[in-house]
Amino acid sequence: MEEKVKSKFSINVPHVFIILAILVILATIATWVLPAGNFERVVNEEDREVVVPGSYETTESSPVGFFDFLISFYDGIVEAADVIAFILLVSGAFAVVRKTGALDAGIASVVQHIHGGEYFVLIILMVLFALCGATFGMYEEAYPFVYMVIPLCIKMGFDAMTGAAVLFVGINAGFAGAFLNPFTVGLSQSLAKLPLYSGIGFRVVVFIVLVAEGIWFTLRYARKVKDNPNLSISREATEFWMGKNDSSESHSKMNIRHSIVLLILLAALIGLVYGVLKYEWYMAEISALFLLMGIVAGLVGGLSFNTMAEEIENAAAEIIGPCMVIGFARAIMIVLDSGNVTDTILYGMSNTVGIFGGIGAAILMYIIIYLLEFLISSGTAKAAMLIPILSPLCDLVGVSRQTMVLAYQLGDGILNMWEPTSPEVYSILGAAKIKFAEWFKWALPITIVWTATGFVLVIIAQIIGY
Repeated sequence: MEEKVKSKFSINVPHVFIILAILVILATIATWVLPAGNFERVVNEEDREVVVPGSYETTESSPVGFFDFLISFYDGIVEAADVIAFILLVSGAFAVVRKTGALDAGIASVVQHIHGGEYFVLIILMVLFALCGATFGMYEEAYPFVYMVIPLCIKMGFDAMTGAAVLFVGINAGFAGAFLNPFTVGLSQSLAKLPLYSGIGFRVVVFIVLVAEGIWFTLRYARKVKDNPNLSISREATEFWMGKNDSSESHSKMNIRHSIVLLILLAALIGLVYGVLKYEWYMAEISALFLLMGIVAGLVGGLSFNTMAEEIENAAAEIIGPCMVIGFARAIMIVLDSGNVTDTILYGMSNTVGIFGGIGAAILMYIIIYLLEFLISSGTAKAAMLIPILSPLCDLVGVSRQTMVLAYQLGDGILNMWEPTSPEVYSILGAAKIKFAEWFKWALPITIVWTATGFVLVIIAQIIGY
């Protein structure tokens, strides 16, 4: 008998396609309402394109018409092709690994040996993911870990949401509280003409605070779900992963083939970290690495080429919906850029900072960067646009550039949890089979906690002259 659990406050949340379409419509309206304008951009000594402060000029209005509005969805999918290709290939590779039974057998073996220490495992995993986000800026690279962390959490008696939280909350806490991340701290400090990775002591404190809050919130939910599975927010996703476990061809003890496949997987993960740090690998190189891993693992696991091809095809069919969502999200920026109003929004927000002084200006910078996350999910793109404008403003209103960089880092990182234009959110949730509305409901409280913490940290930084 199916038990129906329904909150008296429950509402029908629109499909994510509808939500994104509404955002694209609002962006289209903005191109008709706001004046068009552009900043001048130059390539600096580090070969980065940056905005020239004070160079904003209005241009001829170029509002987006109805047909161009429709075309933006196609263009969004085309522009997101690199992300979509990455997701399809990595999903297929892990589908092959899972078909060998090695991953399920390995997880079952781990669970047998950690009985009673499940919460400690969650803490260790979250700290590790946080360190990856805080040091080498792990974010897109987190996607492959979905296929390991969620099954492990379910085997330990938790749900799919717990697994997604361990991965995503951990990484976001590290990303927002980063102390060595080259894509946020390194880039923004170089653009602000600050010594690279200066002020690391205070950033370590920020990291510890955000990670501690994230772990507390995740464990609180995990304990509740373990005691009463009916309280799970992600019951459909959990049942999906349980079905995957049940349909696995191998629940038996680990054998030689399984061990070799898991060693191949470990080698691929080590290669991922090494390639990112040493050779600055990105999605193309990582996709190739995991595709090779899938083929070799499949052969070692005794799979035929036909079986491997079928698994890759099935994985693509399961993930194509989230891939379309990623393209639809890109359409928002395509419309704003086509209407030449992106810089207008940026100009209006940055000018507002100049009205305030000291603490007020620091807080406002944090809010502006935070809100811009809805429009520009890329941290590097935001830094290249904002930092050259905000740096001279800091000198005028009495905010240290170090505090401004901290405000940028926090504003950029915190909303990464569920902001609607981020391909990473949809790719990870799609792989985890968790609906966006479920994730939004779960992640909103910790996002509010982190946002409030960000206000406090920025104020403290301004007071102490950070």
